[in-house]
Amino acid sequence: MSKSVTLYIKDNRELRIAKNFLIISILLYVLYILIAVFSLSQLNSSFSYLSVFLWVMKILCFSSNVAGFYKLSKLGRSSVLFKNYMFSVIGMVAFTIIIYLMFKIFFGVWVFDIQKSQLEMALTDPVLSWIFLFAGIFYFGLNVYWSYKICFELTFLSGDIFFINGFKIIISSVSVALLANIMFFVSENQISSFLFLLSMIGMLVGSLILASGFFRLKQITYVVSE
Repeated sequence: MSKSVTLYIKDNRELRIAKNFLIISILLYVLYILIAVFSLSQLNSSFSYLSVFLWVMKILCFSSNVAGFYKLSKLGRSSVLFKNYMFSVIGMVAFTIIIYLMFKIFFGVWVFDIQKSQLEMALTDPVLSWIFLFAGIFYFGLNVYWSYKICFELTFLSGDIFFINGFKIIISSVSVALLANIMFFVSENQISSFLFLLSMIGMLVGSLILASGFFRLKQITYVVSE
């Protein structure tokens, strides 16, 4: 026989800590994006300091995000949540390393040192294009699956549909963006530009809805066997 256990954030200190970690990671990420955009226009000596600061922010953002998901998974007794979260993190790291190694293998230089002519050659080479395309599609598919599992589990634990709805909006917007790009390459027209703009707005809205789920978190419910 099983029963449901509900933890309320107002009564559970550990749940409040988990929520705070996740909110802090979101705020740090937003701040990181804003500073990164600002730093693009900075070509003076302060650029190196900004780079170091951005790296520190990324580390803090990642650390607080991992801590938040770990605590939330532990409190909700959901190994699925943390497992898929870690899969997404490991997948991102592995994919990045593979891309760097591919550039080193095919061009003899790291991606940071690649010349414009070498990049153009990679884009025009059909073999390399297909390799990068399949690698990207494979990683994208895995990332969609992991993200779905994470958002579904967050919705299940919290009872808040903002998580899964935000995910659905983001995926739908990404699909529209892909369609817009295909239309653009087939025939440049205003419809493709409009669809791409619409997809960008959709991704922003979906991300805001998804992120707001963490701010709205008031309780989690899980099932235990007696």
